[in-house]
Amino acid sequence: MMNNTSPITLILFYCGQRTGNFGAGSHIGSLLPFIKEERSIRFIVIQTDDKDAERVGFEKIDGVEVLRIPQPENKLFLASAQDFIQQTYAKRLVEIIYPYIKEIDNPVFWVNSIDYLNVCFELKEHLDCQLLYVHHAWSWKIHYNVCDEDFVRIYRKNGSPNASTAIEFTRYQQAIAMLADQVVTVTDQAKSFFTRYLDVPTEKVSTIYNGIDMKSSSGKIDKSALRKRLGIPEGEKVILFTGRIKADKGLGYLLEAFKKVLEVEPTCRLVLVGKGDFDEFIPLVYPYSTKVTFTGKLPKEEVNDWYRLADVGVLPSLHEQCSYTAIEMRFFQIPIIVSSVEGLEDMFRHEHDALKLTIHYDQEGKKTLDSDEIANNILRLCNDQELGIKLKKNGLEEAENHFTSHKMWEQYWMLLQEMQGTHIPLSDRNLELLGK
Repeated sequence: MMNNTSPITLILFYCGQRTGNFGAGSHIGSLLPFIKEERSIRFIVIQTDDKDAERVGFEKIDGVEVLRIPQPENKLFLASAQDFIQQTYAKRLVEIIYPYIKEIDNPVFWVNSIDYLNVCFELKEHLDCQLLYVHHAWSWKIHYNVCDEDFVRIYRKNGSPNASTAIEFTRYQQAIAMLADQVVTVTDQAKSFFTRYLDVPTEKVSTIYNGIDMKSSSGKIDKSALRKRLGIPEGEKVILFTGRIKADKGLGYLLEAFKKVLEVEPTCRLVLVGKGDFDEFIPLVYPYSTKVTFTGKLPKEEVNDWYRLADVGVLPSLHEQCSYTAIEMRFFQIPIIVSSVEGLEDMFRHEHDALKLTIHYDQEGKKTLDSDEIANNILRLCNDQELGIKLKKNGLEEAENHFTSHKMWEQYWMLLQEMQGTHIPLSDRNLELLGK
């Protein structure tokens, strides 16, 4: 490509009904302040399946151009399935979009989800454009709880009825990565999986860690007043989990471990923040029901209150990428216990900025955790103040060096320029935000 200083048009596909509830929503939120400050970027959001839109058209929402496209009357959701209905819907969406973007020279379409796979096929076939795919998680890991190597053997053979859904979604993720001009993964593990197992060319895959702006975590607070407001007695240690209340987050192991903790340290409380399968997990806490708090989904500031109060953070996931929860806990200087799964393995060093849990495998090759190990690590952090201080100090340092929204944006800005063959200095405001 030629080296020039032409503005970049970045067009994000977004389904507000779904994306905002998961990591992709946090990811967009972290980048958006920088994108809005960059005058050499024209940023457009195409919001599909918009149940609140009455007609197709542009609106200015929080300073961003948003092309709102109503959800069809039959309530169809765009999905990655390679069937006639979804492919027809994708064609129709591109037909709707085309009049609004036809005058834009070489736009970069940004997708965070394989739900837009069929749309991406249409865009690449009919428009002069580039595609940026940001990969946030492996869908197969939700459906098939084995190590990477075992899954790859099954994937390459296209075998095992139990893995049919996992195989299907991986084919979609492989397809969109092959179609994309650039792929961003949020861990090196994911990059390696794409290039080593799915044959995606190495030169078009980059790792850019998630990052956040955690100014809200700084400053002193009155913990006694906060305890009183949240109903937590003085002297009670708060063990915190935040995330989806799902089995693949390792919560069965955590609840079993917490019962063992209470037998040794009865002045502890386990707080689980997030929405999910409460009916599955509430019965598991008996007879210690009063010592376990399920908060449900909370507004961000209320989640931050629990971060401010937590004595120990536990993330016992059976699969994870670049966890926003882990980054947030670091900035709030909570000593963390994490499982040694792909993304968390990338992010933490054992005994340096976290205590790591060993992944075990049962007779069927499924990943498991040891509740005794979880309990012992919780007790260790409850009683070893020096270790807790060390993990908090090192965790904050790692967060400030590698997991800030500023660093994240710098790397995306460089990638966008490489894709477009441009060389445009950052805006004065972004230079100021980046401390340059």
